[in-house]
Amino acid sequence: MQKQFIESVPRNSLPIHIQNKFINTKYIRVIYEPDEDANMPPEEDFSNTFVKAVKESEESYKRGDFVRCNTREDRLKLFKSWRNK
Repeated sequence: MQKQFIESVPRNSLPIHIQNKFINTKYIRVIYEPDEDANMPPEEDFSNTFVKAVKESEESYKRGDFVRCNTREDRLKLFKSWRNK
């Protein structure tokens, strides 16, 4: 699932043809999906420690070392149990 961001921008900062569509509005909410590939640093910029941690995390996931919460109630119970430790 692609992340979406909502940003409120001043009407007067937009192109005039868009400003004309929203005459009585000071701010306009813009929804956009960032291009994550364009924002990723080059692979050689990742530290060896980070790469090792990601590999360990992937192996842990493949072994099934995770908790699946199918409902909101399951998630709440899980977080409450961790908080009480």
